[in-house]
Amino acid sequence: RQADRSRELQQKADQASGSECAKLSMKVARQSLEDADRPFRRGNTQAAQHAIDVSLHYAQRAVDCTVQSRKRVKAVEIELRGFIRRMNDVARTLDTKDRQHLKQVLAELDKERNRLLQALFGPAAANSRKKPR
Repeated sequence: RQADRSRELQQKADQASGSECAKLSMKVARQSLEDADRPFRRGNTQAAQHAIDVSLHYAQRAVDCTVQSRKRVKAVEIELRGFIRRMNDVARTLDTKDRQHLKQVLAELDKERNRLLQALFGPAAANSRKKPR
């Protein structure tokens, strides 16, 4: 079952460390985002927002593990950028009231991306980059 596979993957990500933690955590984040899309389309906002929160948690965990290990920083930054793009795509399909939660999550994800950019290029990097459209 999908839910069992999701829980199993979350457990693996929770137990992993270093670059493996980052890789598995981003996988869980992407999967949770896709899991949120279905309940949103069915009108089950509460379940969808829970999946979005799980997605945010694991994206943050991926960044934490990446910054700590200093491995795969650029790869995770690229992955996170694509993840943010996908979340924006999902947000565009939602009603205004449902979209608000995703806007807050996207703001948090942008902060996480700034952390990765700082890890790559130093403190000035996050402040000098252009805002995505």
